Amino acid sequence: GNMGFACIFLLVFSSCHAMLVSKSVNLMPGNEIPLSQYIARFAVPYEASMLAKVRVKLETPFNEGLRFPLEVLFFDDDEWNQVLASGSCMEARALARYKLPQFLQSDGEWSDWIAYTVQRVVKNQVWYVVLSDCSGGTHNSYLKLPSIDVELHMLNSGSEFSHEEYGILTMNVILLIIYIYFLATTTYNVVL
Repeated sequence: GNMGFACIFLLVFSSCHAMLVSKSVNLMPGNEIPLSQYIARFAVPYEASMLAKVRVKLETPFNEGLRFPLEVLFFDDDEWNQVLASGSCMEARALARYKLPQFLQSDGEWSDWIAYTVQRVVKNQVWYVVLSDCSGGTHNSYLKLPSIDVELHMLNSGSEFSHEEYGILTMNVILLIIYIYFLATTTYNVVL
């Protein structure tokens, strides 16, 4: 009874992903784009606005007072296949639609949130977000750089849901109502 309801409730709302990504990445050479790491994708409909905020920190601090420049690169779906086929980090960087500068602090503290807003998207677009260090500044200073924690928060005209997920929440709520109806109208015989 109650356990089934709890499971269905979790299932309904766990399949709807708000766009708040918390991820640990490694910028060591050997990734798809050397010195870069894929973070997330997010779909935005035609004429909607998009807000992206990001911050970074080292998982393990190693020194006080150093700051390494990184970039958060935004690619739209038109450029993404070219990015994957590019031979170098700089080639991929040149294809980025938007570049947000970010500074990684060596003391393990979170950087400031850096935000970027696109007021009106000109077509339905899927955005791919990548953390990048094309200059290699982090590795020139520290060859065995610890993993980097990244937090990315994206909004689609104020909604935390990707455009691809708009119908999922409605469908899941309808399924929850149907489940509650069947639960309420079904009688159980308890055997003692």
